[in-house]
Amino acid sequence: MENLRKLLNEFKCTLNEGSYDDFMDNYGTQTSQLLSKIKAKSGEFMKNQDKYSENEHMAKMKEWESDLSNYDKNIVEAIIEMYLGTEYSTREVAEMAMDNQDRNGTEMKQVVNAMEESLEEFDY
Repeated sequence: MENLRKLLNEFKCTLNEGSYDDFMDNYGTQTSQLLSKIKAKSGEFMKNQDKYSENEHMAKMKEWESDLSNYDKNIVEAIIEMYLGTEYSTREVAEMAMDNQDRNGTEMKQVVNAMEESLEEFDY
C-alpha cells in the first residue's frame, strides 16, 4: 500500500511538472513580454495616481473588472494587482494558470488572453 501511495505522489508531481513545462513551452516568452508591458503601464498608473480621488480610483477598478468580466474572478483580481504594483513572475503566472485550470477547468491560455486584453482595455 505504501508503494502505491509513493507511485501516486510521483505521478501527481509528474503531471504538475508537465503542465508547467507545457505552459512555459507554449506561453512562457509571451507571458514574460506581457508582464514587462504591464509593469511599464503600471508605472504610468502609479506615477499619476495622486491626480485622482479615492472614488475615482474605485470607479477605475470597477471599470477594469468589467472590462475583463469574461475571465475567472481570480485571474481578473491578479491582473488588477499587477497594475497596482504587485510584481508577478512568469512562474507565478504559470502556477496561477495551472491552479485555475485544475479548479475551474479553464484553459491555461485564458490567463495570457486576459493579460493581453488588459493592455488593450485598461487606461488611466
